[in-house]
Amino acid sequence: MGAGALAGALAALSASLLGVGALDERWLFELTGYAADQPFMRPAELALDSRRRVIYVADPDAREIITFSLQGAPGLRLTPAPDLDPVSLALDHAGNLYVADGRAGRIRVFDAAGAPLTEWAVEEGPGRERPELGRIALDPEGRLYVVDRRNAQVLVFEQDGRLRNRVGRRGNRVGEFLAPEDVAVDRWGRICVTDSMGIPLQVFDAAGKYLHRIGRRGEREEELRFPTGLFIDRWDQLWVTDTHGHRVVAYDRFGELLYAFGEFGQARGQFYYPVDFLLDGWDRGVVLEREGRRVQVFRFGTQLGRMRP
Repeated sequence: MGAGALAGALAALSASLLGVGALDERWLFELTGYAADQPFMRPAELALDSRRRVIYVADPDAREIITFSLQGAPGLRLTPAPDLDPVSLALDHAGNLYVADGRAGRIRVFDAAGAPLTEWAVEEGPGRERPELGRIALDPEGRLYVVDRRNAQVLVFEQDGRLRNRVGRRGNRVGEFLAPEDVAVDRWGRICVTDSMGIPLQVFDAAGKYLHRIGRRGEREEELRFPTGLFIDRWDQLWVTDTHGHRVVAYDRFGELLYAFGEFGQARGQFYYPVDFLLDGWDRGVVLEREGRRVQVFRFGTQLGRMRP
């Protein structure tokens, strides 16, 4: 048995002992940049336009956003502003692209071709520090959720840029954050937030009231070391990218651990500090490694959403 096969067998055995479902993932391909001579510099986040079957990759160090087909063919290189710092991306139902511009502290909105539509500054009231923009998400109603890393909160904006609500505050108790990383909203409007230094994953209702926590922090196989990226699929499963655990972990909406895959390394199927994950509509998983400077695409043999350990 080769080293890769042995590692896969050991990972499957470990998952089985923990009661975690096996995904039976099959590696398809990887992307290391727009072209062989144009590699990623330090990619930060993924976004998916499922209608057009296009993957977006934000690369803040390159100050650009790159698109690829779901088969890996390069598409557009979007540099809609020369000083753009695209720390996060979100797409609405019309295919418009929302970009969190970290350096400018602004939300910029572009159409699918990169033409500007609107923008606004993310500001706080008197007595509050200027927000440091983290990741963003859109809910089914078109409201925008922005992680404010500096003030350890999530800001909720209406479509016209008016501040609607704040979720969380700095602290290590339930309903509080130490280092919020990502935000996602499910179809019921529940707000889910990962925290790389505090409670790993917390769930709030649509009004921002704390509901419950998911996962535990630690070094064991069933625990999360440094949760960052968050993706909610069509079955309401929550996929957490565990950057320092070098894997992706999935929970159901009640917090039951379902799946886990990945291991440390830079070979095919291994992860080197992954920071984001998403699923397309055809049971393919896409993993982004910031330090590995690549995107890997897998096909899952498991019937996702219908399997329980």
